[in-house]
Amino acid sequence: MYRYFYLTTMLCSAFLLTGCDEVVNANSQSGVFYISNNKNIPLEFKIDNHPFIINSGEVKKITLENGMHVLTNTEGNTNTFMVYDGNHGGIINPAKDIYYSFTSFFSTAENSERLYLPTRSVWVNGRLVHGAINSSDAMFIDNNVFRCDVPLNESIPAYLPDWKNTEIRNVLTKCFSQVEFQNFLEQDPYGIHFYLGYELLEAHKETSKYSWINDQNTRTEDFIPVLSDLNFNNTELQKEAKNIYKITHSYLASRDHNEKKTFYNEYHFHIMAMSLVYSQQIQKDILDDKEAYFKLINETGKIFGAGVLSEPVLI
Repeated sequence: MYRYFYLTTMLCSAFLLTGCDEVVNANSQSGVFYISNNKNIPLEFKIDNHPFIINSGEVKKITLENGMHVLTNTEGNTNTFMVYDGNHGGIINPAKDIYYSFTSFFSTAENSERLYLPTRSVWVNGRLVHGAINSSDAMFIDNNVFRCDVPLNESIPAYLPDWKNTEIRNVLTKCFSQVEFQNFLEQDPYGIHFYLGYELLEAHKETSKYSWINDQNTRTEDFIPVLSDLNFNNTELQKEAKNIYKITHSYLASRDHNEKKTFYNEYHFHIMAMSLVYSQQIQKDILDDKEAYFKLINETGKIFGAGVLSEPVLI
């Protein structure tokens, strides 16, 4: 028991920018953002006062420098967002359309068993499916979370080369518009399970358990990281938590992307100090602060690991 918690504590603390379980995107597209128009009328908006007009069915690719930017929609409403060093690009979504990502295995069954991919049940246009799927209608869809190797409007290759000659990490994630994903599902792709009417268990109707299901289209990500006000029984953990909260709030208030490294170094110092205190607790089988500890690591890790953040997360 102790060894499990100790290893989990140290691994999550050491790799909190990339997550503890997920496969890392092998094809980084720093600063590259995709914008598509899935409506029947032109999509008009501005980024940093530069006007964009995207026709129906068109997909554009733009590159943004690290730092602060402002998106202005057709109604004149503005939204400030930050692009950070270490970003993998993503999707800018002024129309708030829904987009999907799906991860496929390109490996033998034996090697696939060595990989962990989170799977979930999602509704797609009133159809319930299950697989390694993410979905969102956020205005800024962060590829540090979606981790798409194949962007919008590009086809999945029939064969994925072994990037690191290991024959283990042959996985690929593609981003889809809603129409793209619906067409993809019509091909009955491997890795996606389709529920039949009689398979819709009562558990799927329990809103307390599956509050994200609306029987039409599921959103698995809103890209609005939360920062809960957590309290710890251990005084040293509480002290470090207060330091971490202070650093995180300062980071979210900053509009200088060059300051991220400074804030992260301070954050990492206090996270590691916190992990050492917590490891001493679990050696004594004291697990009173377990839930709060891992929740703090998860929530702050999502903030510092984000490639793009926007209002209302930004202070």
